[in-house]
Amino acid sequence: MTIPWPGKAELIQRLRKQWDQGRFLPLDSAPTRFPLDVPLVRPSSREMVDHFPALQAWIAQLSAMEKPGSIELTWQTINHRQLGRNTIPRSLVFADITALAGLLGVTKELRRFLDLSKKLVTQAPELEPWVSRVGLGVLQWEPDIERLVTLYLWIKDHPDNGLFLRELSLPGIDTKFIESRWSILDSWLSTSGVPADTAPPYMRGVRRFIHRYGFRQPPDLIRFRILDQTLLSCTGGWQDLTVPAQEFAARPLPVSRVFVCENDISALAFPALPGSIVVFGRGYDFTALSQAQWLGQCRLLYWGDIDTHGFAILNQFRQAFPQAESMLMDRQTLLRCGTSWGREAKQTKADLPNLTPPERDLYRDLCTNALAPHLRLEQEYVPWRLVCEALKEM
Repeated sequence: MTIPWPGKAELIQRLRKQWDQGRFLPLDSAPTRFPLDVPLVRPSSREMVDHFPALQAWIAQLSAMEKPGSIELTWQTINHRQLGRNTIPRSLVFADITALAGLLGVTKELRRFLDLSKKLVTQAPELEPWVSRVGLGVLQWEPDIERLVTLYLWIKDHPDNGLFLRELSLPGIDTKFIESRWSILDSWLSTSGVPADTAPPYMRGVRRFIHRYGFRQPPDLIRFRILDQTLLSCTGGWQDLTVPAQEFAARPLPVSRVFVCENDISALAFPALPGSIVVFGRGYDFTALSQAQWLGQCRLLYWGDIDTHGFAILNQFRQAFPQAESMLMDRQTLLRCGTSWGREAKQTKADLPNLTPPERDLYRDLCTNALAPHLRLEQEYVPWRLVCEALKEM
């Protein structure tokens, strides 16, 4: 017999969806939710007449769900004009979360959650708000919980440790373990309030985590090529070098021109030029390069993509080096390379006060799609003859 009202199966499906969404956990809110009164969709007076056998079957199905003291129905008496006085279910009431879990078949999951939460909060009481916030989400960390708590407590007790991650000697914890789970550790440590996040904006992911919690950062590296053969004696004959930023800053090179090029292959292809080096760009991060104050005495030329982010990076570069010029990032270059135009996936529309007026005009046209939708010219598509012409003019 087809029952036209939501019965046991539909009720369980609806409650299970809410369970999976974390509706009934965390536990700190459970006392305010239980006893849980779940209203039932009841038939109308007309439906009671038209489907009276189905009504009786529906009542019997719901009644079979009752377990005294655990799951109980509340009832409503209706005086029906044709059927007389009838009592039908109004709602299903769950005494506590255990009763609900039993009906939904998630008793083991609830037990795991309770055991894991208790273990976590016992060792670190300050994490109780985090457990309350994530609810069942805590279960995804179950296999690693012991090591995570050990590491969390160690970091909390050693806020300025000055160690590389590799130097930690905690059982079962290695560098890869930390690097793949830094986000949960950061969430815990943020919950406990230590320390404030002072990492620079460009830092992301595990680098930001390392900075924030007192670990020692691997040195920032700068890669550059000597373009003047007469200067190779300054580097022991090496032409393509990668050095720590501090060493690059501390040892000025006798050059008058420095190119910063975002595309590695383009930087490798730079021809010989007197008194010059080319530095391999690193996107938005110019912190390492800005340590080299001697660059302020050089003619600095930045070459990046012609798109909104390319100009945003140029704008940021000029925050460190106001005298910097752009190279091949002009309207003429863009129009000469029309067959190589591409599409920028996600544009920035930020205000860029460090652009020159011509650069700002071109940036505005890119932002407004005046020339083409999401227009982008990657520097690797600029014909090499144009690069050589630009360098020859210098």
